[in-house]
Amino acid sequence: MVLVICPGVHPALWTTQFLRQLDEHLPEGKRSRRVFPVQSGNPWSPYALRSFLETQAIAPATPLVFVAFSAGCVAAASIATHWAQQGRPVLAVVALDGWGVPMAGPYHRYRISHDAFTHHTSTYLGAGEASFYADPPVSHQQLWCSPAQVTGQQVGKFPAVGHSGRPPITALQFLSACLKQHPQALVSL
Repeated sequence: MVLVICPGVHPALWTTQFLRQLDEHLPEGKRSRRVFPVQSGNPWSPYALRSFLETQAIAPATPLVFVAFSAGCVAAASIATHWAQQGRPVLAVVALDGWGVPMAGPYHRYRISHDAFTHHTSTYLGAGEASFYADPPVSHQQLWCSPAQVTGQQVGKFPAVGHSGRPPITALQFLSACLKQHPQALVSL
């Protein structure tokens, strides 16, 4: 599996902070990951993301999981659908603050939102199997830079944490749970 990280329109330091926390929580995810360099193109551009992926020597049978933030969700959702239509395996798209981005493809879909409003209004465009929203609300930046410090509620199919009197979970714990829904992919890292 290849984990494809699709940042948004923001300083590169934000993505560095996100990756540092992801690596601490899910070190096996670091082994086979590609970070879309948004400085070389528009983060919302499916064409730019596809061009980047085509330079990465990813075998056609290699499953992909996209983790995207903000404007990067536009490119990730589009390319994931395109990739799947070409017969290439896409396991999941995890959209962090992908507000206004439709998610409807032949792959697993998860949403992580910085507040309940973003969560509720995004569900009309494809809620996916499970989702998370920050409670209390946090800034857009904080969700990406500090997911380990963002607490909230999980909504959806896989074993719920943070409901029925249980303590809330963090955005990073939810992201990790999403990735672990595909154990066959994590084994192949």
